Amino acid sequence: DSLGPRSSDILRYCLGALALRDDASLVMLPLLLSNPGFRRSITQVAVKRDPIGAGSFWAWFDALSPEAASTVTAPLSNKLRPLLTPTLRAVLGQTAPRFNVRQVLTENKILLVPLQVGVLGHSAAQLLAAAVLAELWQAIRERVAIPEDSRTPVQVYIDEVQDFLRLPT
Repeated sequence: DSLGPRSSDILRYCLGALALRDDASLVMLPLLLSNPGFRRSITQVAVKRDPIGAGSFWAWFDALSPEAASTVTAPLSNKLRPLLTPTLRAVLGQTAPRFNVRQVLTENKILLVPLQVGVLGHSAAQLLAAAVLAELWQAIRERVAIPEDSRTPVQVYIDEVQDFLRLPT
């Protein structure tokens, strides 16, 4: 399901505030939306950097009553909730992952990413697949900086790719 304009606006400012912190992750989104003390600690840098945009947004959001805040965040929260299962939180909540896709390519390793829809759920599997594929694509594009005669060829196999890539038909 797509997000409406208000949910998109809320998500944009939440992600912008989280992106300014080294210790933040996507799993903090629900807490950012529901805990005023936590929200102030996260958003203060964004507000200082952009008092007109982020500052006015967070002033508006913080002025909402708890009931009104709950009402405006409900559509976004409903879409986030299935993506923040314990399994996905363990993946998305890492601020210092143990490996990165670039290592897999440069060190000739094998990466297996189990995306069983029956275990993760459809939305969670889609999100995880999109994140891994985006990271893989970025790592492959960065290999252009390595001289061609120094580059080790890599092979990528994506089982059931049609379930995770939205290509025109």
